Amino acid sequence: LPPELFFIIVQQLNDRCFAWLVLRNVSTAIRQATECAFASYFKKDCHIRFSGPFAARILADHWQLNNYSQGSWIHKHKEPLQNQFPSFLFKASGFHPAHSRASAVLKMQDESADYTNDSNLLAVRRFRSSSTLFFAAFRQPSDVQASISRESHFVRLDGKLKSFVIPSITVDVVGQHILFDWRYLYQMFYLDELRLR
Repeated sequence: LPPELFFIIVQQLNDRCFAWLVLRNVSTAIRQATECAFASYFKKDCHIRFSGPFAARILADHWQLNNYSQGSWIHKHKEPLQNQFPSFLFKASGFHPAHSRASAVLKMQDESADYTNDSNLLAVRRFRSSSTLFFAAFRQPSDVQASISRESHFVRLDGKLKSFVIPSITVDVVGQHILFDWRYLYQMFYLDELRLR
């Protein structure tokens, strides 16, 4: 069968867990069609959210790096922010390199919903955008750099929210995006789905 027909067949399957874990391993042609179909799902559906203690450390690093120039502002606003931190949402935007789709590329989305109406949090948003805060934490070696690849983060795939260690994640500060092994993430996701059946 031509690759286009395999692609259509995969798209018509309701059981994506079966398609990824079983059908994908039948042959090279079916693997390519399956991964092509899942790549289209991935770009529409994949979100990663960095939150909780990890997001807290990003802001903490920012306070330390800017303490010399923002001292009075920091001391005034730091305490109310201790127990409430914005999260950092990334959405799929493509693959790199495009021909092999070796790594997924996700870019940050600034969401007003990430912040409450608290005046101190709004002040943080005006002071620095989410993307500036996030990527500034990776400009030099820090605890944040070391922990992003070993801690679990919230991942939405196939309309479901789970928590995983992101495989082979790297942060491109210049390009303002993150990259990781999306195939391995799907493997972990559907193995988890299979265990829950």
